[in-house]
Amino acid sequence: MTIHKSKGLEFPIVFCSFLGSRGKNDTSDPLYTYNGNLVFDSTKITKKILNKLDKEREDAEVKRLLYVAMTRAENYLFL
Repeated sequence: MTIHKSKGLEFPIVFCSFLGSRGKNDTSDPLYTYNGNLVFDSTKITKKILNKLDKEREDAEVKRLLYVAMTRAENYLFL
């Protein structure tokens, strides 16, 4: 079950796995999409700024999802 589907439910035991994984961020390509728009940035300055904004949003979402996952546990929480 995903964290999204578990919202509002409780379970005696909850496992939160892959908390140490960082995911993938490839910043080597000067041609990329952002919010559905094709962007070319040979200096990669714009991409660095956009990546910082995306990271802030992603971090907030990860914290929210972790909170939801952790609060599903009734007795045991394994991180």
